[in-house]
Amino acid sequence: MANTPFANKNSNTKELYKSRETYEEFYPAAIDQFDLWNNLPLYGRVNEEGTPVFPNESKLLYISQKGDKKQLAVLNFVANAFRKMREHYKTIFRLNTEAGPTRFFSNTLEPTRAWESPIVGYNSYIQSVYEDFYSNVLVGLEQSDKIKNFEDFTNILFEYIRQNGKAFTRLAYGESGQSTVLNTGLAIEIYSGEYGDDKLAASFINDPNFPIYQELCRKYGFKIDRNIPWRIVANIRSNNLFPFIEEKIQNKTEDTIKDIFREYYISYDGDEYFEEFMTYLKSFYATFYQTNRQYKQSIFNSDELCNSIRYKLVNRESPTSEKLNLPLLQKLILFYKFRLAELNLKASNKRQSFHLKNVTAIVKSLKNDQLATRKALEYIKYNLGTAAFREIPLAQNNLTRSNDGVTISAQDQFNKRTGENSRYLTDDLSNP
Repeated sequence: MANTPFANKNSNTKELYKSRETYEEFYPAAIDQFDLWNNLPLYGRVNEEGTPVFPNESKLLYISQKGDKKQLAVLNFVANAFRKMREHYKTIFRLNTEAGPTRFFSNTLEPTRAWESPIVGYNSYIQSVYEDFYSNVLVGLEQSDKIKNFEDFTNILFEYIRQNGKAFTRLAYGESGQSTVLNTGLAIEIYSGEYGDDKLAASFINDPNFPIYQELCRKYGFKIDRNIPWRIVANIRSNNLFPFIEEKIQNKTEDTIKDIFREYYISYDGDEYFEEFMTYLKSFYATFYQTNRQYKQSIFNSDELCNSIRYKLVNRESPTSEKLNLPLLQKLILFYKFRLAELNLKASNKRQSFHLKNVTAIVKSLKNDQLATRKALEYIKYNLGTAAFREIPLAQNNLTRSNDGVTISAQDQFNKRTGENSRYLTDDLSNP
């Protein structure tokens, strides 16, 4: 076995495995690290309930200084902590001549990468989903009568999402591997290196100035990304970061973590993102329709067959048709099914029937569409589970989970959170 890690993007699977083993020995786990690959992949991307979130851009603050090559931003309390850390670092280099510039550390901790917009990221991602869907599925169906209308198209897209486990909604994107800690406003990189290059990471850790960098991270409430050591991530539970957080929180409570997610982040499960889901379904269909407005329909008229005409061209349903303006319940059912597909969740027909019966009950019982939408989306979320609770299989009755030290069902969770009389919902699965 090699003495130091050696793998990079060109290494084969065996080399990657051996190099990773060596890296684990070379750079032992410590309390000043975050392992965002294995232990905390959703850090900063989901709130304390496990719901995907993203930073409120009004809370971002630039960290770049005069002379920096890039204009970069993070959340304001992270920016203030990093500025202090950077000044402290400069002082050390000014007073300690032995520190000196090295391959990885100059006389300033210049940021090279920080917050990246998840809004822009999702828009690019969803475009790539359509391109892949078109190339691998739609190309063979351009004139097929398998797609006569929006409903046919949606069914084929659903199967594509289900079979490939692709995130389609913004909600799924937020907790998928397509999103990263750089979307949280909590992370800063101080070197431009290739991710997954174990040899480079080992060299960085072995730099003579790494201990200075490591100690300053701890002092100002940052942790080092174990697998990308030139990336630092604000530790929102750190006592050393707390003064910077407290300075910026406007409405303080005793729970600082909840305060942070309440004031700094926006949830992906709002009504607007449900409507966005429908908008993308329609835009996918409209894009396909633009260049494929007709399909071939086989004909069996004997006179026409004599003339060697075996099909006729028929117009597909227009994306401007009123039929595409689906009623609320139908949209919610589509959303529920796509959530199952994109999360690769297994639910029996009986359980799906149970869930959709209750979604129907919500819509029919609450005459206000806006309220019904919100309650139905909450119901779907609690019964399919958030990222924090999804280890429990859907086959377990009502996705039971722990809450305040007591195990309660998803149904009870829903009732507790909505705070309303929801007796119109089915109590169990006995009448699917």
